[in-house]
Amino acid sequence: MRHWTVIVVLLFVLNSDSTAQSWNLQNANASLSKITKDWQAIIDSTWGDGLPTGEKLAIFDTVWTTIDEKFACFQNLDVDWLALKNLYRPEIERGVSRGRFAAIMNHLSVALKEPHTIFLDTLVNVYTKPEPGVPLLFAGGWGDNGHFGAGLTPLPDSSLLVYMAVSPHPIGLEPGDIVLGYNGIPWKRLYKQLLEAELPITIRSRGTFRWGANQTAFTHSWLMSAGMNWHLFDTIDFVKYNSGDTLHAPTQALMGHEMSFYCTEQLPVPGVPMPDREKNRYLTWGIVEGTNIGYVYVWSWIRGNPSQDFFNAIDSLMHVYKTDGLILDYRYNPGGYDGASWRGLNLLFKSDGPALGFARRSDPYDHFKMETMIPNIHFPADPSTFFDKPIAVLTGPGGISATDVNAFWMKAHPRARLFGKTTASGFCSPSDLILANGEWNVSFAWLNAFIWDSPNQFLTHAELDIDEPVWFTPDDVYQGRDTVVETAIKWINDNTVNVEEQIANIPVVLHLSQNYPNPFNPSTTITYTLPKETIVILEIFNLLGQKVRILVNERHSKGVHSIVWEGTNDMGQTVNSGFYVYRLKAGDEILSKKMLLMR
Repeated sequence: MRHWTVIVVLLFVLNSDSTAQSWNLQNANASLSKITKDWQAIIDSTWGDGLPTGEKLAIFDTVWTTIDEKFACFQNLDVDWLALKNLYRPEIERGVSRGRFAAIMNHLSVALKEPHTIFLDTLVNVYTKPEPGVPLLFAGGWGDNGHFGAGLTPLPDSSLLVYMAVSPHPIGLEPGDIVLGYNGIPWKRLYKQLLEAELPITIRSRGTFRWGANQTAFTHSWLMSAGMNWHLFDTIDFVKYNSGDTLHAPTQALMGHEMSFYCTEQLPVPGVPMPDREKNRYLTWGIVEGTNIGYVYVWSWIRGNPSQDFFNAIDSLMHVYKTDGLILDYRYNPGGYDGASWRGLNLLFKSDGPALGFARRSDPYDHFKMETMIPNIHFPADPSTFFDKPIAVLTGPGGISATDVNAFWMKAHPRARLFGKTTASGFCSPSDLILANGEWNVSFAWLNAFIWDSPNQFLTHAELDIDEPVWFTPDDVYQGRDTVVETAIKWINDNTVNVEEQIANIPVVLHLSQNYPNPFNPSTTITYTLPKETIVILEIFNLLGQKVRILVNERHSKGVHSIVWEGTNDMGQTVNSGFYVYRLKAGDEILSKKMLLMR
């Protein structure tokens, strides 16, 4: 049962005695305490009592202890985890409703500011429909925006630019319009009030519950959620681009208009097909109309066939179309498998990409004590191929996880520049818990990425440095232009100088590449570069120092050489899973690297 009387009172409090122009900070702050009290009454009545108090405590204790002992991303994070336990546990022990308990757990995960780390009551957070007055708060605005029918993105003053909308939109929103807030209060203040009121947080489908891990991306996530939260208010305030008029439309006009609408903070680029989830096309590519610039959209590193599709796109744009530059659009991509991009990156780079490691907690009593779980992860480059022309990498807070990693790798390309905003900084890997017979789904980051050559430099929560900070403008959006893309194209056109001669002048040195793939099963390729003709010995050892296999023992010419190891010893027998060392001896020089066989 819903207390509609309370809702009407709440909406009246938000609107009474003022127009949008007369609202001021004092009035907004004065209303906050009443709003908070009213929301709690609505939350308590919406979903009932839920599980017995003892079971709620068991769920809270399991989740809190799991995070305390295993969460791998306390680095670069300002949170007092024990204080949160001391705040919430006594309240749960006194007895809370199902809605309040869901809200406590949701906001416990918000405090960790990590896009993989979410604690969900499936009934409250997933299956409850956000109808007018239902106390559910949307986070983010990527993906399915059918609830609102328009995509919003923050402007520098924290108002929200409509960058795309269904036509006709139920309240007349069009690209270029600017959403200010609701009931005369700017959204940049409202969302903070709603977070303080601790409403349960809703998602429309598993995996869309997102906020950024660094402060810029975190704020971006909550600002862009403005439109999806219309059901909490009775009037939406926005400015029309054409006239400059400020309008106050009743949100009731949005009722009954569930629209099929997918938002990614990207606009269509002429000549390039956009991905299509309905057709299972998550990676598309083409040539920007009127240019010879290749363009690649990547919406997932796990759905579809990203490894082959990304390789095909890069290979075609480099070797068939011979483009003058590339644009890799990573602004929206929820992540997947880091290695899915390796085959394509192998073509772009002349030297191996920067190495990362992934570490887990090594001490349940120390939030910052870590041990390496996956060492020295990086894609191996093919020295025989290299894209020596400009590469614009488009990034934004909608790029998460494996996309964070790919943007980090692309920064190392000598001809690449990053355009847009920081990615989400979710440089980690999640693990899951299923509690209360499936009523609760808990996901948390159990691995954190760090720079291999700087073991104490963990990347989750650390903002990615962007070479060209740029975002959408109302003028461009109104004319159907993507400001980030336009800026990238101009840069490519201004920087099409071929640098192959410069690269050719770099002295060739002995180089041993990281094997690919790594980890591997059943075979892997080892590549090395020789500065001159010499006798080469390439051997495999286990971690006890015992020789397992001699792969090469002969004279080789100057240049690049590769050999495949099938995971067998000198007798042709299959060897066990585990770490192995491959050692290259060329003349008087010796190089070695570690690899992991996983059967």
